[in-house]
Amino acid sequence: MNHQRHKRKESFSILFLSNTGESRKQFYVSRLFLQLSFIIVLLVCLTAGWMIYKSVTAGSRQSQLQEQIAAQEKQVRQLESEKQNLSNEKASLIKEVESLRPPADTQNNEKDSVIPKRYPCSGSNVLASTFSEEQPYLTLMTSSKSKIVAAGNGTVTIVGANAECPVIVEIKHENGYLTRYMCHEKAKQKVKPGASVKEGDTLFTITKDETMVDYQVTTEELIDPMSILDAKG
Repeated sequence: MNHQRHKRKESFSILFLSNTGESRKQFYVSRLFLQLSFIIVLLVCLTAGWMIYKSVTAGSRQSQLQEQIAAQEKQVRQLESEKQNLSNEKASLIKEVESLRPPADTQNNEKDSVIPKRYPCSGSNVLASTFSEEQPYLTLMTSSKSKIVAAGNGTVTIVGANAECPVIVEIKHENGYLTRYMCHEKAKQKVKPGASVKEGDTLFTITKDETMVDYQVTTEELIDPMSILDAKG
């Protein structure tokens, strides 16, 4: 007769005793239960350790980010302070430049005062011809008692004559301007070489109707007097 062997399950007993020895409790657990319990405890420990690690690393990362933000905020404040200082310096320089710059009217008046811009004849006259390369001056047809006047402030450098013009007056102005007034008939001269004249001063007076007067303006080269004449001159 075959004897069947029965494999006995291995089990463990756990005994709990009180410190007085009056009571005790005993539990029986299988090997499988202990193994599962160990695995569960190990998983719990690993999970807890992972969570603690993530918490620590997250806190460290957050601390680094806060330090970076604080450093950037400090840099922004420094840049804003530098910007404000530059704005103040710019405003100060603008104010200084404005204080040194003369008024616009003064600038225009000073600029205009050195240009011989006045029309050179006071009295009845007609513009007989205009400036051209062949005739680099204006020709005026004047009447008796008309006055030829200085086109701007300056100094008389020449009072003379030639075969065509009995009266020639030349005036030197500022910034290199020269004006020349050439009368084709005799006239009453009012100035002498070396005399200082102002705009509008009489240079000579016409004594005969239909007297031709040539008017010329030069700087470094001949220019068209019409380009600088004041319409109100």
